[in-house]
Amino acid sequence: MVRAVSHENPLEERYSHDILIRLLESGSMMKTELLRSVSKSSSMIGRLERLEEAGLVETYNDTFSYNTKWVSLTSKGLEIARLLKQIRDIMDDVTTVEEKQIDHEHVWDDAASFAQSIGKVDRSDRKGNPPD
Repeated sequence: MVRAVSHENPLEERYSHDILIRLLESGSMMKTELLRSVSKSSSMIGRLERLEEAGLVETYNDTFSYNTKWVSLTSKGLEIARLLKQIRDIMDDVTTVEEKQIDHEHVWDDAASFAQSIGKVDRSDRKGNPPD
């Protein structure tokens, strides 16, 4: 019997990155179209709900057709999706990375902005000692 893996962080779940990047590339999408375009797995609805609970996406009803739901990125989701896309683009282009000029300052500016948006991380051990 296969047991479902539970993750505290919705970004660790399968297809979460795909959902965020798809929304980054397409803008708002109909919920059914988004889920179908990423995977036909029945667990996709739960993944989308956990991304919404984490404040990365928002779901809302269509103005004209109440049964139609739309999904879009929040500002926090947009920042994360951009970073994920940068990482995916770098990984997809691994063989030619040496040939390209990488704008390290731009990458680090984005990483610093993201780090500030999620707050300070306490890296001390349980006794309160700072890291080596």
